[in-house]
Amino acid sequence: GQDTPSRPENTASPGVPSDEASLRNRLVLPATPRNPRPPTLDPGLFPDPQVAAAYQIARAIPEVLESIPCYCSCYQSAGHRNNLDCFVDNHGAT
Repeated sequence: GQDTPSRPENTASPGVPSDEASLRNRLVLPATPRNPRPPTLDPGLFPDPQVAAAYQIARAIPEVLESIPCYCSCYQSAGHRNNLDCFVDNHGAT
């Protein structure tokens, strides 16, 4: 008989299913951009250098952040629609 090649295992993320059906069954929050795109807060408003750096990055790449869902539940409590929304107010500092 002919040997059937086996599928390689997903070694990058042990315990995470890699087949398409499993991925479709996961809860995925949509990232919905706003039009017009809201401005982020001024990084200079934050004395903590790490927080200021996060706001500076958000200001530099808003198109990336608005394409990423936010998983901190602020979409429920603050009405945020994507990760960029966390930097439009002081939510990203908390």
